[in-house]
Amino acid sequence: MNGKAWREANPEKWADVKRRWRKSNPGKVVASNTARQERTATPAWANEFFIEEIYELAQLRTRLTGYEWHVDHVVPLRSKIVCGLHVEFNLRVIPAVHNLAKGNRHWPDMP
Repeated sequence: MNGKAWREANPEKWADVKRRWRKSNPGKVVASNTARQERTATPAWANEFFIEEIYELAQLRTRLTGYEWHVDHVVPLRSKIVCGLHVEFNLRVIPAVHNLAKGNRHWPDMP
């Protein structure tokens, strides 16, 4: 029985396998979801490994400090003035309160 046939024949087991994988790979899940949402902003040359590491770092800092941390796009992906890319060089981990206050209105060297 091939993988697709097994998944169709065992939907409950397949759901459990996916649930366990998501639980043990939270950084990959978040990075994947974000990349899917921002597909047009993610070029083919983006380093998915580093992007996943950045999201895992945000989750680790949240667990260790008790404060929520976000992955911030230094140059916003969408704004009226500029559009950045979803790449490792445009990401940083900052406290959630700063990211939420920043919105898509500020970036480095902004006039």
